[in-house]
Amino acid sequence: MPEPNDPSTAITLDLLCTDPDRIERMWYIPTLKEYRDGWLLYSEELVLSRLQGCFEDPSRVQYTLGWRLVGGLLRGVMGLGQALLMILSFLPVISWMMYCLARSMPRNAVGFFMRACYWKSKLRRLGVDTFIDQGVEITRPDKVEIGHRCHIDRNVLMSVGSDDGYIRIGDYTFIGPSCHLAGRGGVEIGRCVGLAARVHLYSVSNLPYHGQRLGELVTMSHSVPADLQNTITGRLEIGDYTVIGMGSLVLPKVTLGCGAIVHPYAEVRNSFPKFSIVSGHGRARRVGWRRPARLDPRLHEAIGSETRS
Repeated sequence: MPEPNDPSTAITLDLLCTDPDRIERMWYIPTLKEYRDGWLLYSEELVLSRLQGCFEDPSRVQYTLGWRLVGGLLRGVMGLGQALLMILSFLPVISWMMYCLARSMPRNAVGFFMRACYWKSKLRRLGVDTFIDQGVEITRPDKVEIGHRCHIDRNVLMSVGSDDGYIRIGDYTFIGPSCHLAGRGGVEIGRCVGLAARVHLYSVSNLPYHGQRLGELVTMSHSVPADLQNTITGRLEIGDYTVIGMGSLVLPKVTLGCGAIVHPYAEVRNSFPKFSIVSGHGRARRVGWRRPARLDPRLHEAIGSETRS
């Protein structure tokens, strides 16, 4: 008969559970490849998967001696091209031309390579196997960090706007087309996060009233002097595995816990714990919890192996 604290009996599926910690224990979280920071833009795995036509299924990549020699030669040639393009990206006038090329080049291997070279020379950090798409604009790139194997889709705008601001994006994260990330107060995005099209993350925002001057008509225009505005600034944090639906707005000082889901067109003004389901036009609220439909059979195996170790 199993002991009361036996890990094989500790996890049960409870579809009425509202404790975020217990919900977290119901989910099996797969182990993802850990990348090391490096100078080269692309890993051997990605290059070989492209050459062998199995980019969508890396498990099919063949690492025979012949393929590794071909991949190594190609990565060497790409490394030389990367060095040249990054040097050109530092030169004053040529850098502007490189920027224009990087934003407008086609969505093919050459275009993605060109963009990665340019942004590698400008960003505070750019991870391995990350794709930056057409039309991406990043102000104060020295304050922006993008992790490994991310995809920054078309026409994304990342703006920092102050020395204290920053934007940090974790590994395996997707930023959808036409998203806007305002990092003046700091934006932290975790691993495996998905932002759908036209999501807006604001770590700074104006308010239509002034707490100390209640009778003054406050402008929402950024063009007037700062003392005539009422601005709220604060770090915005998006936890791992969070999903934010199309057209949603997340405002300053908000934290969305791991695994949260924000429905499309929601306005998120308050923080929500992990695995919350958030919805509502206008001011959003929690409408449920993100629970698994069934327990993954690998869950008990993972807990058992952790206990034995």
